[in-house]
Amino acid sequence: MKRRTSKGISNLEVLVAATLVLAAIGVLGTIAPRLGNLWKMSRNHQLAAHELANQLEQLTLMSDAQRTQAFEKLQVSSELSASLPNAVLRHRLIDDEHGRRIVLSLVWDQIAGAKPISLVGWLPAQGSPDGKTETADLEVAP
Repeated sequence: MKRRTSKGISNLEVLVAATLVLAAIGVLGTIAPRLGNLWKMSRNHQLAAHELANQLEQLTLMSDAQRTQAFEKLQVSSELSASLPNAVLRHRLIDDEHGRRIVLSLVWDQIAGAKPISLVGWLPAQGSPDGKTETADLEVAP
């Protein structure tokens, strides 16, 4: 007995497989640019966070007089300005009931208009020349 081969089913399987491959290529084609932008955005955020951490570490270790002079000269490093377009470093010195702190923010032309990155560094109390603050022991009643 001869076996009959059904060529129609094989052609249908090839057509379905080709359709699935084309659909997968179409989806990957739309996702690839977005993934590239996301990768670039996360790299830029990481660079900005490192820059802020370095600047903040230097500022928190300075005396008040040195810090005032450093604020006047505060700018983005040349390496970062080459990577981030129109990068601007901003600072605020806050002294309130929560303590003294420096808030550094970095703003640049971002891909998706994301928010700028900010870091906060706490400073020693102003009245303490060595940077140490006095603490009081508290008793808790049972």
